[in-house]
Amino acid sequence: MALFSSIWKKLEDRFVVLFLLLGLFSPVVVVSEQNATSKMYRNPVTNDSFLHPSLIMEHDEYYMVSSPQSQKDADVFRISRSRDLLVWDSAGFVFPSVLTSGPTWAAGDFSYPKLHRVGENRFCVFFTAKNREDGLAALGVACSTIPTGPYTNAELPLLQNTSAVVGDASFFADRWFDGRGQRLYLLFSLSLRHNTEQSFPNTTYIYSQRLSDDGTELLPNTLELLISNDQPWEFAGRQSSIHAPFLMNHHGWYYLFYSANPMGTLEHCVCVARAKTVTGPYNKFEGPILHTKWNAPYVSGGLFAIRFSSPGFSTVIPVVSNSDTLYAIAYQVTNLNTSTPVLFVDRIQWLADADSSWPRVWGDGPSTDWRAMPQRWAEVAPPPESTSVLITSLVMVAGVLVGMTCFMFLWWRSRSAVAAADIVSSLPQLSTGEDPLYDSTELAISGVHSSGVVRGSGSRGALFSAIPTEERERSLSD
Repeated sequence: MALFSSIWKKLEDRFVVLFLLLGLFSPVVVVSEQNATSKMYRNPVTNDSFLHPSLIMEHDEYYMVSSPQSQKDADVFRISRSRDLLVWDSAGFVFPSVLTSGPTWAAGDFSYPKLHRVGENRFCVFFTAKNREDGLAALGVACSTIPTGPYTNAELPLLQNTSAVVGDASFFADRWFDGRGQRLYLLFSLSLRHNTEQSFPNTTYIYSQRLSDDGTELLPNTLELLISNDQPWEFAGRQSSIHAPFLMNHHGWYYLFYSANPMGTLEHCVCVARAKTVTGPYNKFEGPILHTKWNAPYVSGGLFAIRFSSPGFSTVIPVVSNSDTLYAIAYQVTNLNTSTPVLFVDRIQWLADADSSWPRVWGDGPSTDWRAMPQRWAEVAPPPESTSVLITSLVMVAGVLVGMTCFMFLWWRSRSAVAAADIVSSLPQLSTGEDPLYDSTELAISGVHSSGVVRGSGSRGALFSAIPTEERERSLSD
């Protein structure tokens, strides 16, 4: 019987610990089940790190290029491929072994790649790198017949400016300007320093300039200023920057998406301006359309909350081929726990009245709640964010309460055991062999060992049974 009780006690402790763990991690279990059964997703779409992402859609597949995590990487500008914007597989590099396949004019600092379809069976990656001759930043281009390469480099940089910092090149094909053909444009940011003692640029512009038909040369006398940083939300203290332009046409309007404020600051955000022609004039939407949201934690691993900040480097792409209504905005957000850039995907839409509408991110993104997969956006509207956050919060609270209950139960049991041991230790120590009044055999049967530790059903009964038989019978008869 004593052996059975000992075994049951050990199993009982293990069951309680298991129950405690299930209580703590129940939110993850419940939410994962919800994701599996309802074809939902939530940001970030992957835990892989994607720095400065740029995406295109080609034949119902998505292709993305991103900057290297370290300038020491031998392979530069990773290419990833996906069918649903959520699961991404590696598809090579623009410059595998950059020392042999990279541009001869570049000496490192490869960043800000932008992948675009330039013409029929022609894809180009525009990027920023350091010029080997003078060490200044310059814009380059590499082209291929398919998105995954191999890519061929232009012999010389596309653009370099010795009096300003140039970067963040992007491409736009205007097929609407006269209805008979198209014009190709290169968009890029240009930063000036008013004070040479300052280590950061405080005036930034976004320009456009026309490209040749193959996208590898700039046409002279076609430079146009689009916007500059002149709004309060485009300044983070004394620092200011606008960069990462992306231009698209929707219902007769040209929408210029761009990032504001230095990357890595909490003020880094995504903004938008619009015009009736590529070259403007552009009017800005008042305030960013994507910004850091401190009231939207992403919960992962039970009780551990991960927060994200600094959205930027956005690309707007159709979810379905030739769709004029279903668009996704893919952008970079910083994981504050690991300081790594991750990929977010949200739905973006325009109101019915195109003349007075601005694009808005569905549900006031960046979103961190469960939502329908992009391929189901046409049939299922994303749930209101407040509702999904409330449900997730309730599940978390329930899990925490269960875990705390189990913990308190374990604590109470341990305290009870300690109290019982204290009572026993305060009584006279029982011994075997020194006092002839005690019988060692009877002590063993009663559950009291020579150390005086009680193992019976109760200390009082055990101590009473420890009294020799003659003394116990005499006490009962009295």
